[in-house]
Amino acid sequence: MMALRILVVAALRRDRWQIAIWTAGVFVAALVSAVSTATTYSSHSERVSALRLVIDNPAFLISRGMPQGPEPGAFLFFQMGMVFAVMFAVFGVLFAVRHGRAEEDAGATELLRAAATSHVSGLAANLVAGAVAQVVLAVGLFGGFVLGGAQAAGSAWAGLALALIGISFGAIGVLCGQMLSTGRAAIAAGFGIVALSYTVRAIADAVSAVDPVTLQAAPHLIAWFSPLSLTEVMNPFGQVHVGALAALLIVTAAVVAVTFRVEGTRQFGASLIPQRPGRAHGTASLRTPLRLALRLQRGTRLLMLATGLAVGAFAAALALLGSDAAQDDPAIAATIRTTVGEDGPIYDLLLGYTMLFVAEAAAIAGVLAILRARREEISGNTETVRGTPVSPGRWMTSQITVAGLSALIVIATSWVGAAIVYLSWGASWSEVISSVLMAVLAQLPAAGVYIGLACLLFALLPRHAPATIWTLVLIGVFFAEFGGRANLPAWLVTTTPFAHTPLVTLPDANLASLLWMSAIALAFTAAAIIRYPRRDLTP
Repeated sequence: MMALRILVVAALRRDRWQIAIWTAGVFVAALVSAVSTATTYSSHSERVSALRLVIDNPAFLISRGMPQGPEPGAFLFFQMGMVFAVMFAVFGVLFAVRHGRAEEDAGATELLRAAATSHVSGLAANLVAGAVAQVVLAVGLFGGFVLGGAQAAGSAWAGLALALIGISFGAIGVLCGQMLSTGRAAIAAGFGIVALSYTVRAIADAVSAVDPVTLQAAPHLIAWFSPLSLTEVMNPFGQVHVGALAALLIVTAAVVAVTFRVEGTRQFGASLIPQRPGRAHGTASLRTPLRLALRLQRGTRLLMLATGLAVGAFAAALALLGSDAAQDDPAIAATIRTTVGEDGPIYDLLLGYTMLFVAEAAAIAGVLAILRARREEISGNTETVRGTPVSPGRWMTSQITVAGLSALIVIATSWVGAAIVYLSWGASWSEVISSVLMAVLAQLPAAGVYIGLACLLFALLPRHAPATIWTLVLIGVFFAEFGGRANLPAWLVTTTPFAHTPLVTLPDANLASLLWMSAIALAFTAAAIIRYPRRDLTP
C-alpha cells in the first residue's frame, strides 16, 4: 500500500498542471453554460418551445442528446451534458495512456519495476490516480453548475455520472495500451472507442421516442450499449435512473477487472497484438527524410483516410436532415439561422456550417503528424537520421510536408464521404463538385493555422509542445462547436480560426479571411523552419 500511495502521488504531481488546466476549463465551461442557458431560456415556455423544435428534427437529437423535460437543470444537461461527457472520456484516455503504455515506451516503468513494487502496482496507481483526477474534474463541473444557478443535487449527480464515464474510459485507455505496442496507437484506439460510443449514442437518441407532453425521451435499447448514453439515461437533474448508474458501475468494474487480468499474464513491454517486425535493411525508397517520414506515418494516414470519410458523411447527413426539417417548419429555419449567425438559404448555411467538422479533423491530422516528429526526437531516431547528411531544415521541412499531406487527405476523403451522402440523397454531380467541394476546401486555411502553430511550438518549446498544442486545439474546437450554443461572448468565440471560415456557398461570401489565415499559416511554418535548426536536439 505504501508503494501504491507513492506512485499515485507521483502520477498526480507529474500531471498537476494538466489536471489544473482541464479542471479550470471544465469549471469555466460549466459556469458559462449554466449562466447563458438560464439567461437565454429563462422561462418555462421558452424551454418548451425549444424542445418541441428539437424533437421533430433528428439532426438536433444527434448533435445534442436525449431531452429529459423542460426543467432548468434537465434542459441545461440536454444542451451541454454530452459535451462534458466527451471531455471526461478524452481526458481519461489521455491520462491512462500517458501513465501506462507511454511510460513503458519511455523506460520509466522499467525503473519502477526495478524497485520494490509488484507487477500490478503501476497499473493500480494509474487507475487510482486517474480516478482522483476525474473526481477533481467533477468537482470543477459541480462548482461551475452551482455558481451558474443550477440545482446542487442534480449537479452532484451529473458530476458523479461524468466521473464514472471518465474512469471507465481511463480503464479502456489502459486496456488499449496493453493490447497495442505504442502509446500513439493506444491513444488512437481509445479515441476510436470514444467515437464509436458517441456514434451509438447518436443513433440511440435519433430513434428514441419522446413524449410530446412531458418532452422526456424514453431511452431506446441501443442506448444501453454506449457508456456515453448511460449518462443521459441516468437523468441526473430529474428522477435518477438507478439502473443506468448501476450499469455505469458494472461497465467500469468489468473493464478494470479485465485490465488486471491482462496485466497478470502479459510480459513486460509486450502487447496482446504484437508489433510486426520491420525489414532488417531499408529499401531505396527510404533514402530521403520525406520518404522515411511518409513510411513511418502510413498507419496514421490510413486512420485519417477513414476518419475523413466518416466526418464528411456525418456532416453532410446533418446538413441534409436540418435542411429537410427547416422546409417544413419556419421556426427550425429561424433557429438554424440564429445558430449559424448568418442569413441566407438554409441549405447553403448548413452545408458550410457543418463542414467545420472537416476543418477540426484536418487540424488534428496535421497535429498528430507533428507530434509524431516529437516522439521521434524523444526516442533518439531523429538523432540517427541527423547523423547522416541531412540538414535540420530539410528534416523539419519533411515533417511539415507530411503534416500538410495528412490534412489534405482528410479534406479529400471528407469530400468523398460527403459526396456519397449527397448523391444518395439525389444531388447532382455538378452540385457535389461545385458547392460541396468548395465548402470542404474552405476548411483548409483554418486547419493550416493550427498545423503551422504546432510546427512553431515544436520548434520553440519542444518539451511543452504536445500539451500546449492539444490544449489550443481543444479550446478551438469547443469555441467553434459550442460557443454559440453556450452563448459565449462573440470576441471569445472569434479567437479560434475555425470561427473565421466563411460560408463560401453564400452568394456574398467574404473570402478575405481565407487569405489572411493562409498567410498566418505560412508565416508560422516559415518561422518554424527558420527556428528549428537553431535549437538543441534534446529530449
